[in-house]
Amino acid sequence: MLDVASDEGRVIIAKKEVTIKELANDDKFDLFFKIEKTEKVEFRIHVTGITALKLDYERVLTKYSQSTVCLRNEELEFSEEIFSKRGNGQTDYHAFFKRFKWAYGILKYYLPNMSGNVLDIGCGTGNSVIAALLLGAHNVVGIDIDFDVFGHEFDINEFPDICARYGANPSKAIMIEADIFQTKICNEYFDHVLMIDSLEHLPSPGRFIQYAFDVIKPGGCLLIETAPLFYSKTGAHLWGALPDLEPWGHLIPNFDDKVKNLGVDDWHLDKYFGLNRITYGEIIALIKQSGFLIDYEREQIISEEDKKLFQSIRERLDIGTHNPKIVFEESILVRAKKPN
Repeated sequence: MLDVASDEGRVIIAKKEVTIKELANDDKFDLFFKIEKTEKVEFRIHVTGITALKLDYERVLTKYSQSTVCLRNEELEFSEEIFSKRGNGQTDYHAFFKRFKWAYGILKYYLPNMSGNVLDIGCGTGNSVIAALLLGAHNVVGIDIDFDVFGHEFDINEFPDICARYGANPSKAIMIEADIFQTKICNEYFDHVLMIDSLEHLPSPGRFIQYAFDVIKPGGCLLIETAPLFYSKTGAHLWGALPDLEPWGHLIPNFDDKVKNLGVDDWHLDKYFGLNRITYGEIIALIKQSGFLIDYEREQIISEEDKKLFQSIRERLDIGTHNPKIVFEESILVRAKKPN
């Protein structure tokens, strides 16, 4: 049952707003986590896993059930309905599909036996949540501190409809908007924990990795994938705002001051200055320190072209005391297990 310290939190279910206290007293509402309300934190939970709403979601599923998803030669094919530019709200379905396709490919290849309960930390628009459901997860919880950050392309209230478009059962998904450290999830509950394209944006990433270790079952898997890492060619994450920024241009001395005067919009500036600038080696060290055992690391491949390009501009860059090899650490993909 949902155990809360206050009834001031709000829960949105199929556009009906009720208090957490009301849900806590509803025997249909049987979740596996408790939320502790503090004065500084507001919780907004978008819950689709309520038995009473099952018929409503069946109607939604029926609407798209004819041609939404089919698997052929292990490739996904979708109807044109998936690619509608906008939903009734703000969701950009074309942008969502690109994120989903990336997550689906990663999970299918690196977690081929997806099952059980899955937690997606830094779930963003929920693309990995839907991918995990389609690949066999029983229940998936996605958590992010602020869904409104993606308001230019994503409307959380449309998430059940997005699930239906992809043929995923929305009653198996829970999307939570909250500070994860204020959300107390039962220890050793999840079979898999995902951190897909999110670690570089998280403050104190070591705390998140340790949190993952605590909530995952013995024998369960943590999958971390993120790109680009900060010191790589495009590590500034400014390709949408500064498409002409030269490779490693953000490593030129005083770039942090200069970027504010380059016409970059506030959204991209916030994203840039929010990057934690963690390196590949630091991530590996944090995973091991938390108690995980690494069982797979994707090899970093350095092209001769990149080596020559870096040598040509090396003297202009500032990488502090780091080993120069970090500029070739484009991404990281690590799978680790919690010991039995």
